[in-house]
Amino acid sequence: MKIERVFLLHHVHELDEVEDVKLIGVYSSEAMAEAARARVASQPGFVDDPAGFHVGAYELDKDHWTEGFVTVVAVEVPLKGSTETVTALASRLKSGLYELWPERVEPTESWMFKPCETIRCESRSYPDGSTRLVAVERVEEVKA
Repeated sequence: MKIERVFLLHHVHELDEVEDVKLIGVYSSEAMAEAARARVASQPGFVDDPAGFHVGAYELDKDHWTEGFVTVVAVEVPLKGSTETVTALASRLKSGLYELWPERVEPTESWMFKPCETIRCESRSYPDGSTRLVAVERVEEVKA
């Protein structure tokens, strides 16, 4: 009997507004995955969040994640006519450039670069010992 798919048992819960995902195991049938759920459900942490268990079927020898992912970073954006910066979120693009996220909280009229623009960033050291990305140039990215 050739196995054509497996069943993964995960447990997911929020931890400080971030999803904490644990892979419990990989099983040859949904019944085996459900039996594993029953075995671990009374363990510390799991017992407090019984709704966090998820069983998923996966075909073997098939790509299940094909579209890549977005890396989100904090970027210091200079303010016009000032040495001050504001911290904004940006997506790292395949080219190594960044795209500023649309901001919904703070007004952006005085930013040197506008939300949704593609920018080049440099890593800079600060007096507090931290290293941060700083937006330094607007770039017209060539879309492939």
